[in-house]
Amino acid sequence: MISAIIFDLYGTLLRPTNGSQPFLRLARRTSSVRKALEIAMTTENSTLIEFSSRIGLELNDEDRIADIALAAELDSIQPFADAEPTLLELKRNGIRTAVISNLASPYKKPFFSHQFNLLIDFTAFSCDCGLLKPDSRIYEQTMKQLGVSPSDTIMVGDSLMSDVDGPSKSGIKGTHLVRSGMPSKAPLVISSLDGVLQHLQ
Repeated sequence: MISAIIFDLYGTLLRPTNGSQPFLRLARRTSSVRKALEIAMTTENSTLIEFSSRIGLELNDEDRIADIALAAELDSIQPFADAEPTLLELKRNGIRTAVISNLASPYKKPFFSHQFNLLIDFTAFSCDCGLLKPDSRIYEQTMKQLGVSPSDTIMVGDSLMSDVDGPSKSGIKGTHLVRSGMPSKAPLVISSLDGVLQHLQ
């Protein structure tokens, strides 16, 4: 019997935009892009200026106005149409819910502005907890906070590595959300969030 469902955020509940990817753009100007991106997603960086200082990068004039563009991008992010109805149905059925997301601090804003915090019981944002999917500790800590066991938990997301393979190593049943309808190697595949409701039957 499923008692908890963990969701990814971007590409799952929130529709990502084709923004300027400012954190990636700044990271590419360092000697180690991977390390810079890890810093972006595992530490608190409320602005691009704060992030650039943390990675020892000097900003140019264009960089200094990038936070304005980032704010506009965040304001443009919208939920998928099936997100709120699915979360409301899960709440009505007494199913515990969580979100695990790899993101830089500013990208938390749409989660709260669209009031998902009222529908989700626990969040594990990488920038807050210092852990990135698919590190097993982020799934295990989330289950501990929800008070559930792996056999009672599923995870839903659009990344095969982070939302299916990663949680499966912790005993969680991963479900691959493929909105495009493209084929997937995952054992369980859904094309919309409505598909998670079948786990309640």
